[in-house]
Amino acid sequence: MPVMKVVHLCQSADPNVGGSLTVARALVKAQRDLGVEAWLVCLYPDDPAVQGVRAADYEITCGVSRLSRWSRGLLKLRGVINRLQPDIIHHHDGLLWPRLALLGWKGVRITHGHLGCPSGGLWSSSFWTHRLTMVGTDCLIAISPWVAASWVKTGFPESKIRWVPNGVDCERFYPRPPEVRSQLRHALGIGPDRHLLLWAGRLDRQTKGLDRLVATAQGLSAEVLLVIAGGGSDAAWLQAELQQLPLERRPLILGKVPDPAELFGMADSFLFTSKVEPFGLVLLEAAASDLPIFAFECVGGGRELLVELAARVVGDTEVGELVQVINRRQDHLPADILERVRNNYSWKNVAVGTVNIYQEWL
Repeated sequence: MPVMKVVHLCQSADPNVGGSLTVARALVKAQRDLGVEAWLVCLYPDDPAVQGVRAADYEITCGVSRLSRWSRGLLKLRGVINRLQPDIIHHHDGLLWPRLALLGWKGVRITHGHLGCPSGGLWSSSFWTHRLTMVGTDCLIAISPWVAASWVKTGFPESKIRWVPNGVDCERFYPRPPEVRSQLRHALGIGPDRHLLLWAGRLDRQTKGLDRLVATAQGLSAEVLLVIAGGGSDAAWLQAELQQLPLERRPLILGKVPDPAELFGMADSFLFTSKVEPFGLVLLEAAASDLPIFAFECVGGGRELLVELAARVVGDTEVGELVQVINRRQDHLPADILERVRNNYSWKNVAVGTVNIYQEWL
């Protein structure tokens, strides 16, 4: 039997843009372990520093700029697909121009529903991306029932949707031994007596709840150090807000980090402030690292995951109550949660689920 060949298309080679690259990379690696010839094709990098850089031999970066995507980009992507000759194209990108570049291509088309169904008027690119996705997708893989429902609501056939949750790499995200934690914290100048509360994600005020993040930071005691990892459009706003705090209670803002796994490994607890979260990959990463989770109520698949991971969840008016619990530094992740994450959310399980879907449509 010939080997199945799959191309995963991802928007950017910059891991700080969003979780879709993390998912695509993990899926490609796990699928190759199952005998699938899987490739990852990044359409363009967001950071010139990653231009043309590949994390593995099976990763390809088209390297086109956003300005040239409608000219050079269309030709470059079509050339890559013609060279690889895949049986399946698995979209993680959510962009219009790759869909146009591949019009007329014969093969199975999979769309990964990392987000809820896009919305927009007739003159927006999201409107036409959705229309092309509707007619050009054999199967939509939804990462949560909430994502699936949002697509069905706008007319996508429920019969063409399959639900496969995200996973977590427990070889990267795991509880570090005390001596390793001590070394990692020392490298950042964090004393052994301070409670390290980690926040990680894209710095987007509207979706990631940066107002909640600031409100929490304002109430933390000097014994708790809030560490913020990530980049985004509202980084300057967040920096300005947090600069108003006294120096001894000011959070440590790290910006973009190439691999957050060590931050999770040295932390004592995790803070989640998202208002909308289709799944909540960072929640799995926190639980796999044995971190108790403090969170605010959110909309989306992340809401169910918070319950499953025994997170302490409050509303916006209860931030004072949440801060008091964090300051006491007494919460622990229940032991059965860590084991459940390892058993139920491995990338091998996710890869098997996606390969079964490929075979169904092939």
